[in-house]
Amino acid sequence: MHQALSVSDIVVEIFSHIQIGSSVGSSRKSLAALARTRKSFYNPAMDLLWAVLPTADPLLGCVTRLHPQIYGGGPESITIGDWKSIATHCVVLKSLSMVSPLNNMTRYDLPRLSNTLVTPTINEAGADDLLGQGDLNFAPFLNLTALSLRFETLPSVTAANITTVIQDSKFPLLKEFEFRVVEDFSWRQAEPLFRALSQSRASQTLERVEIIFCDSDEGFDNPLPLHSLRIHVESSIYLDNDLLLEAMSSWPHIEYLSLDDVYQPTVTLHGLFAALRLCPHLHTLHVYMDAARIDIDPEADSFQHPSLHTLDLGASLMVDAATVARIIFSMLPHVNKVMYNKSVGGSSAWGRVNRHLQSFAAVDQTRIRDS
Repeated sequence: MHQALSVSDIVVEIFSHIQIGSSVGSSRKSLAALARTRKSFYNPAMDLLWAVLPTADPLLGCVTRLHPQIYGGGPESITIGDWKSIATHCVVLKSLSMVSPLNNMTRYDLPRLSNTLVTPTINEAGADDLLGQGDLNFAPFLNLTALSLRFETLPSVTAANITTVIQDSKFPLLKEFEFRVVEDFSWRQAEPLFRALSQSRASQTLERVEIIFCDSDEGFDNPLPLHSLRIHVESSIYLDNDLLLEAMSSWPHIEYLSLDDVYQPTVTLHGLFAALRLCPHLHTLHVYMDAARIDIDPEADSFQHPSLHTLDLGASLMVDAATVARIIFSMLPHVNKVMYNKSVGGSSAWGRVNRHLQSFAAVDQTRIRDS
């Protein structure tokens, strides 16, 4: 064995990459195998295994009496004595995914994990079970750094209860928030939730918000001072120049922005660059637009964005590849190619844009060399 593997800090670093770089199932199998391989590997591997749990089953498995609940028997209540057994492993627990029926783990039991749990994920019917009662208390979760709520559908009573939970919780360290509804939900229904989030203490610490839902009514409004935001809807958010400008004026510190509006793209080049002026720290932008309409003259506008490196325009419309490439080259000096959806018609036009960008860059390098 290499000498470096006798250094615990190096072992922990290597094992953490196994956890990050693999699927949940394969990474857990690899860590379990490593824990059995060598005595010095046992503690770091087991700590990582218990830090991230895809279900509550391993916690309940610490108590022999609760095994029937895990393997299909009758429900059992979790007692104070059971929690003492579970607490041994809760010391390193960081992330827990909860699904219905939460293995008989109720909204009253969840706060017992508040000392260590930092990234809970509440899934589908599990969310209804926890949030449908209106009395889930997240207030003790002062260490929470990420919260993920995922639903197939979201009854209005549950949506109202989520808003109440946000209003009643401090979340002083919350940095990431994910909200996902697969069916029958619109931005208008989500607005009270995000209004509560923007008025909470978490609005000062939130850096990444991901919002995925089915429908949209009349655009969106989100005043959170975010660093990273992804919005994806199955229908249109009616994104146009004015709405993009209004949105980005709310996010002057945004660094990553993805607006997946695949229908009726009406943002033009002029609207895009007007909005980009408001976000000097933005390094990644994914947006659909109408680049077929040339409404900006790069020769008359000396603006250059200082930080944008990744521009993903998906399946955006475009006709004049040379002109669009010249605009991008002049105003986005750090973008050396445009990302686009290669599986749809018209994608070859964006391929031509990238070839133009390469040509412009080569000419520029030659000019610099000869000067």
